[in-house]
Amino acid sequence: MDELLDNHVKSRLASGGYALGTAVWFVRTPAMMRMIRAAGYDFVTIDMEHSSFSLETISDMCELAHAIGLVPVIRPDSHSRFLGNRLQDLGALGLMQFDIRTRSEVDEILDWMRYPPDGSRPAFTAAFSGTKGKSGQAVNSSANANMLLVIQVESQHAVEKIDDILLGGGIDVVEVGRSDLSTSYGVPGQRNHALVLEAVDRIVAACQRHGVAVGAGCTSQEDAEDMIRKGVRYLMYPASDFGVLKNTYQEGNRMLRHLTAARAAPPNDGRGDG
Repeated sequence: MDELLDNHVKSRLASGGYALGTAVWFVRTPAMMRMIRAAGYDFVTIDMEHSSFSLETISDMCELAHAIGLVPVIRPDSHSRFLGNRLQDLGALGLMQFDIRTRSEVDEILDWMRYPPDGSRPAFTAAFSGTKGKSGQAVNSSANANMLLVIQVESQHAVEKIDDILLGGGIDVVEVGRSDLSTSYGVPGQRNHALVLEAVDRIVAACQRHGVAVGAGCTSQEDAEDMIRKGVRYLMYPASDFGVLKNTYQEGNRMLRHLTAARAAPPNDGRGDG
């Protein structure tokens, strides 16, 4: 392919549209990418923070995602430039950085995410394959322009500093980590507690001032409706493949238990055992 990168999720968000995705934490087969794209999603978050995924698995998932038009966003398990650059080389079109609390963290990430002259990302020879006739600077500029930066706000401190964090640009999405945020506000597990929802409103207002999209993972249709009403445009549902499998298995088990309960013991016809 002789075309440069085109991150349709980033361009859609920049124009004020919505981007719809889901997350993979558990199932290691790259075939998950095909299923997610067939379901109609725009992007997939591939988690490293809470999963057992190897770099080989990440690479295979990214390769297939690129082939079918699904935007792969990786959540690394550290803010390391060395890991981040390697994930970019493996095909990540976006990075989701967890628990960002300061602008200096954002500036450091932006520096190593971008090729010169915009940053200090080291050259990657394979990036020039399939771009015949394109200058090295054109390829680098395209990579810089199409790399999505998602930061997760997961602490009360970050909520209070959200304008400072956004000042200076470079952030495409602020993803509200409501589970960790609930813990930070002293109401662990209560993702829809008033304190957490007030924090969401505060984040949305700041992002609208700075022209940044807001993201959130949703647990139900009602939850998604609430987030959309609040101004969230980067939506993930379901929150993970683990949840999809567990919930489906639980529903199936409940159904079968109900259907077989009446047949668990033979009826007593009054004749006894003799």
